[in-house]
Amino acid sequence: MLVRVGKQDKGALEEWLLALHGTNQLYRINNGWDFMLDVVCKDIRRLEEWLDLLERKFSVKTMQVHYVIDELSCEGFRLPPA
Repeated sequence: MLVRVGKQDKGALEEWLLALHGTNQLYRINNGWDFMLDVVCKDIRRLEEWLDLLERKFSVKTMQVHYVIDELSCEGFRLPPA
C-alpha cells in the first residue's frame, strides 16, 4: 500500500501504523508518497474496515492498495556476480 497524507498528519499516522498489530512492514518514501506499508488482515472485509478507519482518522490525500497475487521471492537478496 502507498499512502500520502496532509503534512499535519504524517507523524501521527506513522505512530499509529507502528503501533498497529497488522502492520508488517512500514517505510517512509518519496516521489509524491509518504509511506509504503505491508499490512496483514484476516480477510478483505477487515481490510476494507481498516482502510475506512484510516481515512476517517487522517487526512489521506492519495492511497493505492495493491494485493499480493503470488509471492515469488521473500527476503531473497542476491549479490550480483563478481
